[in-house]
Amino acid sequence: MPASTVTIDTDEWKYVDRFGIGHVVTNAQTFTLTITDGGATTVEYNIPLAQSVTTTDGLTLRFRPETENASAASGNGFRKIGFLTDAGQGSNFHNLRGELCVECPVSGVVQRWRIALLNPSDADYGAAGTIAGTFEDQFGNRMSFTGVTVGQAA
Repeated sequence: MPASTVTIDTDEWKYVDRFGIGHVVTNAQTFTLTITDGGATTVEYNIPLAQSVTTTDGLTLRFRPETENASAASGNGFRKIGFLTDAGQGSNFHNLRGELCVECPVSGVVQRWRIALLNPSDADYGAAGTIAGTFEDQFGNRMSFTGVTVGQAA
């Protein structure tokens, strides 16, 4: 699977913890995003295991991708975010499946962020671009990021 480096710069992402308190992600933090490009209408995103970023107040956000239903029929796959389309890039995607799972740096509880809106400049990142998104967790919190740089998928 091709991978892209995602770079968070100053004030692009304020992580909201389980209790609704915001924590600004430190400038120049990076993580890897894998991209499954199954064609013009089946682009999916996933954040591989063992990645983290830090916040300006000294906390660590650990990505905790979880598996979907463990049945043989499901393929025991990760909760990939999809499906995005090449035709829709540069617009707001709603009702995507998948979640962004991050361990709350204060409580240790995994927050499962549902995608309320995702706007990639290039769905499969055949060229470097940006991404913006709005997310909602199981506790009623909302957070957004804007203008986040995504490298070309390689």
